[in-house]
Amino acid sequence: MIDILAQSGEIVNLGRVGENQARRVVFDVADWITEYPSATIALLNEPPGANDAYPVPNVTVDGDSVYWTIESADVPVYGCGKCELIATQDEVIVKSEIYGTVTQRALDDTGEAPEPWESWQQVFSAMVQEANDVNAETRRILEQIDELVYVDGNTVIVNG
Repeated sequence: MIDILAQSGEIVNLGRVGENQARRVVFDVADWITEYPSATIALLNEPPGANDAYPVPNVTVDGDSVYWTIESADVPVYGCGKCELIATQDEVIVKSEIYGTVTQRALDDTGEAPEPWESWQQVFSAMVQEANDVNAETRRILEQIDELVYVDGNTVIVNG
């Protein structure tokens, strides 16, 4: 799994559309843990093009860090989104900065596989055969030209 450290003021790269559990975003919450040791920490994610954020279910807190394991539901389309941490302890609610996120495009795998390509030997053999065919046609034309007789600048066809 690839760990991505969320840095203040920087865009968080969530990976590619459809990736599942390949990346994990790490947020440093040491200050929150010190100030609010029994706080519950949640993460809201707003994917690209969405109008609403949702609470991310796959978030864990370990020591001074919050870990968000990116699942395919978190990266459904490419583009720019947002995420935000929220800590609650009793009546206190603390929110992080809103981090910009980016999900990169990925190729769609819904198409059908093409027929296997011919080996290079088959392609080369076909090209050689085509050249031989052209050469044979050229010889046939030259033989016909040999049968022509030119009289006073005019061409006269002579039957052999």
